[in-house]
Amino acid sequence: MKKKVNIIINNTLYYKEIDVLGMRLYKFKIEFITFLLLIAIFSSCSASSASASAWRLRHSEKGINLYSQKSGNSDYLQVKANVIFNVAFSDLLAQFNNDDKCWKWIKKCKIVKLLTQISDDEKIIYSVLNMPWPLSKRDFVFRSVRKIEILKGCATLELSPVNGVYKSTKYIRAKSTITYRIKSLSTTSSSLSIVMHSELGGTTPTSLINSLIVGDLIGDIKELKKSIILNSERNFVT
Repeated sequence: MKKKVNIIINNTLYYKEIDVLGMRLYKFKIEFITFLLLIAIFSSCSASSASASAWRLRHSEKGINLYSQKSGNSDYLQVKANVIFNVAFSDLLAQFNNDDKCWKWIKKCKIVKLLTQISDDEKIIYSVLNMPWPLSKRDFVFRSVRKIEILKGCATLELSPVNGVYKSTKYIRAKSTITYRIKSLSTTSSSLSIVMHSELGGTTPTSLINSLIVGDLIGDIKELKKSIILNSERNFVT
């Protein structure tokens, strides 16, 4: 479809036919490409977990929301935490440095040992954790992969189980898949998302373990908040 339009050039009036449909298609194409680019930018730091409707809210307080959901055929629940921190992205990220050592805010961490350094951002690590009563200690072998995008203000750390690379020990060998996502919200605030599913093994009923995992994760998050405050005070003094 063509339409006549008036065009004034150097005070002279001209008539010109333009392809209205073609112009509309061109405008739509530009807007659609822009929309796809925005999705690509914002999704790079977004969680790719199951649909929000599958998660059940288990705990909520200021800046902390914890959820759980069933995970496939597993009897163990998957848990998720969304947390807001009044701290810069770099300060929150610093709490996740040295993943070949126990993070100070994971109080149940007993041992972390580097088994293989694949690259600066990929490692195989061995860990022993003190589990909440009545569970005994568990050990884990993880593949740790981190991706940090400073310009986008986001970082991801993924821990996944690895089989057959470390000998059996006196501890019950457990498996856990954990994803930490950190995102800058402003110069003074950041968000942390944790998605975790663990197969802890042993003879303790899974129903009892499922009743403990949310409280255990809340404890870790509160210790993380304390560690951030302590680190900020230490930096202020120096």
